Amino acid sequence: YDLSALALKMVCPNNHLITDDKGLPGAYVYRAKKMLSELLTDGDASIVHPAFMIEENQKPGLYFGKFQGKSHNNRIYSLPGEDPTATITLDTFETYCKNKCVGHICITAPVCCFLALLAKKNGTQPLVNNDYGKDHNETDRIAIPTTYGSDGRVNHVATGTGPLTWSDTSDLSGIWDLNGNVWEWVAGVRLVAGELQVIPFNNAASPDVDTGASSSEWRALNANATSYSDLFVVPNGQGTTAGTVKLDYVSSHWQWGISITSASDTSRSALFASTTFVGLSDFCKMYLQALALGPEDEASAADYNGDYFWANNAAAERCALRGGGWRDGARFGVFALNFDYPRSRAHSFLGGRPAFYE
Repeated sequence: YDLSALALKMVCPNNHLITDDKGLPGAYVYRAKKMLSELLTDGDASIVHPAFMIEENQKPGLYFGKFQGKSHNNRIYSLPGEDPTATITLDTFETYCKNKCVGHICITAPVCCFLALLAKKNGTQPLVNNDYGKDHNETDRIAIPTTYGSDGRVNHVATGTGPLTWSDTSDLSGIWDLNGNVWEWVAGVRLVAGELQVIPFNNAASPDVDTGASSSEWRALNANATSYSDLFVVPNGQGTTAGTVKLDYVSSHWQWGISITSASDTSRSALFASTTFVGLSDFCKMYLQALALGPEDEASAADYNGDYFWANNAAAERCALRGGGWRDGARFGVFALNFDYPRSRAHSFLGGRPAFYE
């Protein structure tokens, strides 16, 4: 293990091998904390991105799974050249990550969104397997196939086997397959009958916090909040809490506001970049942008690579997926967002990614 860690760091100094309680390693990429002003054009320079706040403790950085997760003995590992584990529910994926010991987590909504915002800021939004073994921008298949559909076309590819453009830094040191291959479950954010609910900050990463469907840790968002002190409110359990942020479908696009005029217990979609904000305070809107739930002001579809936003805004609970799968091409990317499925859903296009904090 020591020699393997040394070899990895010689090539990629910000990459680390981190072991679990069984002494088995996984590959992780360290990223230092950023303030919102370093990620958003109108971000507050005094506020750290919520990914780095765990139970009011500010973390200097986090370790992100370099690869999509692979299950071995009911534990999730970040390993190269693997067929990523899929057909797994959100709760099971979270449990398998936490089985490895304290600090090992399923990637959370703030953590995932931090990576998306950072890639956009650096101009390195990655390509990946979103067109049956290749990226829709590519003409040749270059990753190693691991599973095939009944039609004979490639589904999954082996983790980390694509070209450098599939890394979020466009080089070997980055995080791979954030856009496509399998959708990634993210913990700590959900819709309840269209009402947006979160586990505050990045507390979903804490071993002491329950992220289950009936947890008392869930909070709705005060649409008029001026700071974190008044942002999080206890929801009424029906998705109808007065004055909280809700998802509406207006004129063929998604809109975050305080009411729902068009609810549907079906999947609807629109460009991520067309998402609007109505009746929200500047602070509340900034928080949603920090969680990559909507675009920055004046941003275009090209700024988000044409990524799409899917949702069911009428069901009792719908949890979040990011990134996309091996199909549907241009609609997938690091800002692709899906609130279509309950936490109990398991399918060959649903997987996840581990992360770690000290």
